[in-house]
Amino acid sequence: MWIYSISKLKCSSLNGLYHRQPRRGQGHACGVFAAGFDGSDRATVWKDNAVIGQMWDTGGFFNSVWVSGSAVHAVGQTPDGRPFYWRSGNSDTFYVLGSGQGCATSVCVSEGRVFVAGWDATGGKVWKDGAQQYDLGIGSRPWGISVPGIGNSVYAAGYDDRRGCIWLNGELIDTINDESAALYSIDVSGGVFYAAGECAGCPAWKKAGDPGLRFLGSGGGLASSLRLSEDYLYIAGHDDMGGRVWRGLAQGTIMSTYVGIGGGAEPESVFVFDGDVYSSGWKDGGRVWRNSMQIRDFGAGSNVYSIFSYGAVALSDKAT
Repeated sequence: MWIYSISKLKCSSLNGLYHRQPRRGQGHACGVFAAGFDGSDRATVWKDNAVIGQMWDTGGFFNSVWVSGSAVHAVGQTPDGRPFYWRSGNSDTFYVLGSGQGCATSVCVSEGRVFVAGWDATGGKVWKDGAQQYDLGIGSRPWGISVPGIGNSVYAAGYDDRRGCIWLNGELIDTINDESAALYSIDVSGGVFYAAGECAGCPAWKKAGDPGLRFLGSGGGLASSLRLSEDYLYIAGHDDMGGRVWRGLAQGTIMSTYVGIGGGAEPESVFVFDGDVYSSGWKDGGRVWRNSMQIRDFGAGSNVYSIFSYGAVALSDKAT
């Protein structure tokens, strides 16, 4: 039996677009940011425990959040199944990406430019500042994006109808030739990419130069998010024993459980800040964990697909 990420199933065609003015906070200099949907099925961005962005009366969701300066950038899918971008800062910005139905899956900011991965009615796309930069082809589904600074080399990870895929500047540079393979997250350091996903219903990862995937855990799950921090690689996901964050040396090949989150948990995103590992996802509703301790509960019916920790973290979150 396939065990897919909730976010993968959520990206679908929905009916009815109901847009309302986003709810805004008073500034976004620091904190723990999370994005997904709340218990009333409203696309929501939280900072700590407060809602700072909320779209529509029902339906739609945010897939990814990134904070740069005073601006919070987030992307997702509208209630009628179209990819969109939203920014909150000195003024709010909202626009639909591409043409027709699809999903915006990942956002990052590099050198002041906003890059978004996702797809529309004509296939996989990378958008830069709202305009199409790369067309990845019909049937392609990029889920992760990484733009490692100077030079603006744009990496994307995802899949098409035949295999798992890695793209660089719109060109396919690596594949996992298995119809069950899918990659959901990518990070890059020193020109070496690292990607995480699933194959044959099991969590897996790879780095540039690997002939195939390296499997994680005890099967029955997926690796949904990957993050490089200093010399280490962190991967969030779940297997048949529950949610966890794996860690290993970036230059190595061995990953072991670093944070155990427990049975029934499905972490969707990971971020490392000030020596702590933050993860977000689902466990009877949207949750945020610092290491293995739950620090946010957004209620039944919610889910948190993305997390970003920026600047000083609340002292209550640092308590042990």
